Amino acid sequence: MPMPDFERIKDAGKSCFRKIVSHGITSLGVILQTDEEGVFGKQGQFDILLMNTMLDAIPVNLYSLLVARDEKPIEAARKTGLHNPRIGAGHRIGGLKFWADGTWNSCTAFMNEPFADRPDTRGMLMHSMDEMYRRMKAAHNAGLQIAVHVIGDAATRALVDLFDRLLKEFRATIAGTASNTLPSSTKSLSPTSRGLNSSCRLPLYSFTPKTLAR
Repeated sequence: MPMPDFERIKDAGKSCFRKIVSHGITSLGVILQTDEEGVFGKQGQFDILLMNTMLDAIPVNLYSLLVARDEKPIEAARKTGLHNPRIGAGHRIGGLKFWADGTWNSCTAFMNEPFADRPDTRGMLMHSMDEMYRRMKAAHNAGLQIAVHVIGDAATRALVDLFDRLLKEFRATIAGTASNTLPSSTKSLSPTSRGLNSSCRLPLYSFTPKTLAR
């Protein structure tokens, strides 16, 4: 799909933010790519450039999590208008984001058991354990929040294990999404015992498009 011209993107952005402000919203959390890794693929590598160009048309404060392989592109982005080092004084870039697994609808969320409608698979991890730990450690050492997309129960268990490993060396903070997790996977997610914060998705995500269509 060809990329739309910049003026069309900017007009669409202005229209979107006008609607957001009309509902009384004054700040947004956003996820931006730094290269082709992410849901928007190669087009996503222009996220930071486009957002910086549109800052004069954004009437709300942005808190950004950047999809990145290490801290370097995030440190570079923090030198732009998307980041104000003073907390509470405007836009901020807070952390490094990556995907641990996929989604339910595509049967790529990493599960302990096979999918009922796809018994040939139980999903997958998007990266090796060593690669995910490398990113987590790089983010923590750079003073960045670590944000992880994790949906399946097996993926959640894997991430808890990685944070246990990280917390033996440091005190870190996680922001993430977790769905369909079992007690065996989440019992060590207590903030008081692990310093981890999880944000669970709404029950809506437990339905497939086919189910919702009925």
